[in-house]
Amino acid sequence: MPEQIRKASEAAEGICKWVVAICKFDEIYKEITPKREALKAAEEKVAVVQEELALKKAELQKLIDQNAELQEEFRV
Repeated sequence: MPEQIRKASEAAEGICKWVVAICKFDEIYKEITPKREALKAAEEKVAVVQEELALKKAELQKLIDQNAELQEEFRV
């Protein structure tokens, strides 16, 4: 309780506030760290899937082009 400590010493109040802030930071850091790691893993997975998607899109476009060529060939 920084307010109660201030009655004894203003310097002690500052130290108390600092300790409280460090404790809050530690709690939040412990909560966020696994989430950051999960985010990094998910981003890596998305990157791999996007690469696969780009390859599939290129393959699909190639097949569409071949289909268009064949249709044009049979129209003549």
